[in-house]
Amino acid sequence: MSRMIGCLAFLLCHSILVTSHAETWSDVSGKFRVEAAFVGVVGNQVQLKKADGRVINVPIAKLDAASIAQAKRLHEQANASVKPTARVAEEAAVATAESSAASLGQDPTIEDTLNVLNRTRYADPAIFWDLLPRTYRRDVNELVRLFAKSCDAETWNAVVGLVRKVHRLFDEKEDRIVGSPAVPAAQKEDVRQVLVVTGPVLQAILSSDLAERGAMQSFDGDQFFQSQYPELKKQVIEFAEVVDKMQPDGFAAQKFDFTMQLVSVDGDTAVVNATSPTQQKEMRFRRIEDRWLPEELLDRWSTDMTAAKRALEALQSDEGREAMTGINQAISMVSGMLDPLLEAKTQEEFESGAMSLAVFVQFLKASTGASER
Repeated sequence: MSRMIGCLAFLLCHSILVTSHAETWSDVSGKFRVEAAFVGVVGNQVQLKKADGRVINVPIAKLDAASIAQAKRLHEQANASVKPTARVAEEAAVATAESSAASLGQDPTIEDTLNVLNRTRYADPAIFWDLLPRTYRRDVNELVRLFAKSCDAETWNAVVGLVRKVHRLFDEKEDRIVGSPAVPAAQKEDVRQVLVVTGPVLQAILSSDLAERGAMQSFDGDQFFQSQYPELKKQVIEFAEVVDKMQPDGFAAQKFDFTMQLVSVDGDTAVVNATSPTQQKEMRFRRIEDRWLPEELLDRWSTDMTAAKRALEALQSDEGREAMTGINQAISMVSGMLDPLLEAKTQEEFESGAMSLAVFVQFLKASTGASER
């Protein structure tokens, strides 16, 4: 109850602040100019509240220098004037703890390893990478490179192109999507918030090596997780927090909720009790090179890597290339159906395009289901 009251008080104070000061905002072209109150910054967009009460989202990159400076100043003032709630402070502390725990360094003990796992809330690829010994990282690097080589350039570029187009759609047609009659009135703001935080995730992907087939053919996990992954992780966390507020069984259900307790150590073998709210089990860890990993993972590693490599190599066969051709055709059709949505000048035109896309997606689902049977 106290948290709820604190949140309501924060929202009330914040609404008073943003409704009492209207500012002038302009874009780099000089064609966009609006009088609106600053609401906040979400991802890479500024939220502004117009005189009619409607909240709009403007990409920061489209604002002129004066408006960007104004947004920065108001954002800093808002953060300075409002004390964080206990929940926000707690999450900030946990995020800091996870960040510091993400590096095991050289020759960690079993206690160091369990400490990292116990401080991990969600399945984090960076932490998983840090837990791997050097030779296992090499296996993953080779697997990613093989995937990039096995996937032909046409298919790779088609997928990236589709992601770019979806990013444009969410950015340019946010009001059309939210304004659709297919979106219930009670869910419109939720949908808007999801669109706002999805854009930065897609942009982070498109700005990384994940969008470049050539770069992925020489993938280096050490470099990726140090230089590119932090921004992607930041955007994914913001997206997950928004989704979790609307659907508690979403990302929150993927939490790593085991507590690891060391029972005994005998040379390069350790026994660990893993306890969760619903179960308890005993696990054996083994030391390999300079890392400690669950024995079950170690026993399966070679077999799983071999199976994954064979599956990727199969993509280079005649049957694999035929499958790629089918994927390209489907992506091309979906991409083409997004064009009317991007070009729509009215809500009616947008709805017509959305209906055609929905029918085609249902057709694809039915076709896929039939082929699997």
